[in-house]
Amino acid sequence: MRAVLGAAASLTVLTALGQSDTALLVGGFTSMAIPLVISDLHPRDQFITLGPGAPLFLGARPPGPC
Repeated sequence: MRAVLGAAASLTVLTALGQSDTALLVGGFTSMAIPLVISDLHPRDQFITLGPGAPLFLGARPPGPC
């Protein structure tokens, strides 16, 4: 259920921001995979697991609008 809700929230936000179809596809798949992959029980440990992902994502984006 978390995966479906995450995908719905992600796609809603990305659509509202006017992102490209590629960004919608990647965002949807990523938001569904993350809840299934994270097995840490405590929120602090989940944050440590996901922490490196944000700089990697931001660094991988091309400059300008997608």
